Amino acid sequence: MPERAVTLPPEWLRMIDAILITHPDGMREIDLIDALAERAPGTLSRADLTHPMSRFRVHFMLFHALYQLRANLIADQVAQLTIAPLSIKREPWQSSGSHAIDTHDPLAAYYLDWRNLSQVDVGDVMAMIGGFWQTMAAPTDIQSALASLELSPSASWPEMKQQYRMQCMTHHPDRGGDTEAYQKIQAAYDVLKKRYGHRQ
Repeated sequence: MPERAVTLPPEWLRMIDAILITHPDGMREIDLIDALAERAPGTLSRADLTHPMSRFRVHFMLFHALYQLRANLIADQVAQLTIAPLSIKREPWQSSGSHAIDTHDPLAAYYLDWRNLSQVDVGDVMAMIGGFWQTMAAPTDIQSALASLELSPSASWPEMKQQYRMQCMTHHPDRGGDTEAYQKIQAAYDVLKKRYGHRQ
């Protein structure tokens, strides 16, 4: 028997959108959980974050809702949503730039598929947490990589490549630039290339 599709109540999406509108500088995942718990007691709470499995369930449900909301906002040409655990930000819609939903976005595909929640066990969750801490030292977060290259979240892949080349010319040690800044630019570009390089 095929697994029944699960959807979150539309009120969740409306509540999340309303909360993000009141935080134009963005907010962390934990702060959004607190705001949801305050607006709708019984939905989510920090008490749900005490055990790895329940923490993952809360995280998954929230990110599922965020990716649904992002798709709705883009389809309605209302806003763009940047989604990362340390920065969830709703930005105004801009008529220029690429806002198309990335059909190859592995994170969106993962969180929008409820089977990924039902098929995970505590060992999987612990492995994910371990992998997260191993990669924290590098700018693996798309948001961080875009900021390192002074790019907006709506930048296209050609714009990313062009900005990368310009930053390299400016910061290359052979041209009097700073080695550490140059390495940071290289690391940021590697992150973006893994995510967006397939578009070339």
